Amino acid sequence: MTSPNPAPAKPRFRVPDFDSRQITVGVLAGLSYLLFVAIPTALIPNPVFGREIPPTWWSWPSLIVTSLLVAALTASYIKPRDAVAAEKADLAARQAAGGDTADEAPSKKGIIGAALTYFAVGCPVCNKIVLLALGYNGALTWFEPFQPILQVLAVAVMVWAIWQRWTYLDACPTPRAKRRANIEVPAMASGTITLDDGDRA
Repeated sequence: MTSPNPAPAKPRFRVPDFDSRQITVGVLAGLSYLLFVAIPTALIPNPVFGREIPPTWWSWPSLIVTSLLVAALTASYIKPRDAVAAEKADLAARQAAGGDTADEAPSKKGIIGAALTYFAVGCPVCNKIVLLALGYNGALTWFEPFQPILQVLAVAVMVWAIWQRWTYLDACPTPRAKRRANIEVPAMASGTITLDDGDRA
């Protein structure tokens, strides 16, 4: 039994209706990121890491904003409970649109944005990469004044990632959908048609 692919969904921005599962994972991701950045940069005092220069007034607000954005982006990549029935149609629409990697780019942007915040709120003379590249005086003269700009870029990249992900949310299923087995067979009149494991049975 065969069926033609449906027309791909037209991309449009919308705020997802997150269920409890997505919210839980998103909150955990945001908290984990906050701790991952706050402990090594000594925003949270601890006996392992320290900093020579005190945090700026905007360090904690910046980290909180980025953590919220991380939570929102992560939640959109978690498969909702009611999406199982629609997975087949979503995958067919994705293949028809030729967008097999459309949902990967926002995640990469999110990683870039999260990394920029780490450098923005960290101690300018405690970062080994910065010290190797610029030296102690260079870190104070060049890198420290640039840190607020890094944070602005971090938020901009994260917002861009969320906008792109939420815009293509209906057209692009979660990465788990990629693992469904599909077989393309020649169609008599036009293109190809897709059979999945259920159709073959």
